[in-house]
Amino acid sequence: MPFVRWGDTAANHPIVLSVLEHEDCDDRLVNEVNGFVNRCAQQAGAHLTDYVINRGTAAHIAGPSRVDVLVAVAIFAGYMTTVDIDGRVGYKLVDTDHDFLHLRLREEVEFERQRRSDNSNPALIIPVRMRDGDACRYCGRVVNWGAKTGAWGGTYDHLEPGKPATVDTYVVCCRSCNSARSDGTKPRGERTLLTAPSVPYFSKHTVEWITNHQWAQSNGYEPPARSRSNVRPGDPAPGAATTGSATTSTGLSPATTAASSAAGERADTQSVNAPKTASGGAPAPRTDTQSVNAPVDTANRHPVGERQKRGSTSTDGALVKNQQHPTRREGTDLVGTGRDGPGRVGSGRVGRPPAQGDTTNPPVPVANSPRSRRKRRSRRHTRTTTPPIGE
Repeated sequence: MPFVRWGDTAANHPIVLSVLEHEDCDDRLVNEVNGFVNRCAQQAGAHLTDYVINRGTAAHIAGPSRVDVLVAVAIFAGYMTTVDIDGRVGYKLVDTDHDFLHLRLREEVEFERQRRSDNSNPALIIPVRMRDGDACRYCGRVVNWGAKTGAWGGTYDHLEPGKPATVDTYVVCCRSCNSARSDGTKPRGERTLLTAPSVPYFSKHTVEWITNHQWAQSNGYEPPARSRSNVRPGDPAPGAATTGSATTSTGLSPATTAASSAAGERADTQSVNAPKTASGGAPAPRTDTQSVNAPVDTANRHPVGERQKRGSTSTDGALVKNQQHPTRREGTDLVGTGRDGPGRVGSGRVGRPPAQGDTTNPPVPVANSPRSRRKRRSRRHTRTTTPPIGE
């Protein structure tokens, strides 16, 4: 939208105070010229004339009897200069100091309107979203279409700024890359355009949006299948295309990016060289404190150090064979306190609850639990209630 902005220090700017040096200056001329120029700037900004006003506009604002005086003083002070407008006299306001006076140019406003039109044109954005998915074409990271602010908010970028977009010149872009790219004329560094992904990443939001969009339905666009993985905004999209430099535009090394692409829908949250279990998944986190390289007793599947802690040694310290608890025969662990490992698992009660229908392994009674002590203390201190006198 058009706007006119005066700087915070405009009231005491040297241009304004230069009016005091004019030979015809009086107590009113400084404010009169400033108000005249202010209204001329508003007229130029509203009609997108790029700081230029014609003679008729000046006469309308200043009045026929004062226009010549105010224009002459404004030119003397540096508010404006005389220009030619198709063979007629016109005036151009100072445009070299945006801290003093700043107007938006016609080109800026028209391109903003064009962007707004392109962003709401389903004939553009639906094919672009189908091609690019939810990944920025500059950094390869997932965008958030619902975010109005933030670096990972979803936007679109014109590859040819200032021109109406086509499907080939319009790409999905995160707000961070779009801001860094600016109007497309500034150096972009490593923000080179990535190739379109062979298997785009689609979030649930995008799939539902395309499925329910009337234009997509009427033009035969089949909604894409939702990606199996759920990638957070700002994380690299699975299989995102990258450049061939040592550090790609996604910030990942080529080896890591290639592994992420080969993994398909796997989110890039673990190291490519991390050890895996037999089923191919990531190893489960250890819940005990044993060393990975500790010697293991193959008979009971416990490290030697653990057996020593469990009291399976003789009086002279030599290892002896464990006397198996009945629960061993059922394939369960030794009866303990439930606090093996880091001390954050287990109920802390001795024994285990019996399985349903298990009469051979009753729960071990707890003789000195806090609850038992409270019951005994309550029985000892129970007082007999004496009926009131007279009843």
